[in-house]
This record gives sequence, structure tokens and C-alpha cells, in this order.
Amino acid sequence: MNTLSLTARLISAAAAVAVTLALLGTVFAIAEPQRSVLIAKLQHAEQPQSAATVALAMVSSKVGAQSVK
Repeated sequence: MNTLSLTARLISAAAAVAVTLALLGTVFAIAEPQRSVLIAKLQHAEQPQSAATVALAMVSSKVGAQSVK
């Protein structure tokens, strides 16, 4: 069996690494906007819950203050 020369193997390995990094970079470039959209949706969904929590805390503190009087 005829093996490839060292130079050919090194070039093949370098090309494989370059292609792998290019594909990985493409995956990250596609995934980053999706990640940002997901984070924005989660933050938007959490806002009403936190506003309701603040309102509830305000009401319970007023009720507690009135019962102390």
C-alpha cells in the first residue's frame, strides 16, 4: 500500500482543521441571534411576574402596617 508523503498528510490535516473551525464558526454565527431572541423573550415574560410580585409586596406591607396600628 502506498502511503502519502508527510507534506500531503500535513496539508490534509490543516485543511481538516480549517474546515472544522469554519463550520463551528458558522454554527455559532447562526446560534447567537437565536440565543439573543430567546433571552429577550424570557426577560419579557419575566417582567409581568416581577411587577405582580412588587405589587403584592406593597399591598402586604400596607396591610401589615395597618394591623400594627
